[in-house]
Amino acid sequence: MNNFMNKLYVKALVTANMAKNELKKMCEEDEGMDIIVTIVLVALGIVIVGVVARIASDVIGKADQQVSGLDSTFAQLK
Repeated sequence: MNNFMNKLYVKALVTANMAKNELKKMCEEDEGMDIIVTIVLVALGIVIVGVVARIASDVIGKADQQVSGLDSTFAQLK
């Protein structure tokens, strides 16, 4: 009976160690996935900032044209 319990105990330890190693491997893969997701999100953020900057420069250009038109109109009124 004691021999059977020892074998069962060893088998349980081996299985627990295999499960621990598998869990560790899965965590490492998840960390790699987290890094990839972070890089994608940073790249997406950079693209969004570029688009917003381009839209803002277009708006500023149009506003500058309007102000120039108003300046010339006010100059003619003087």
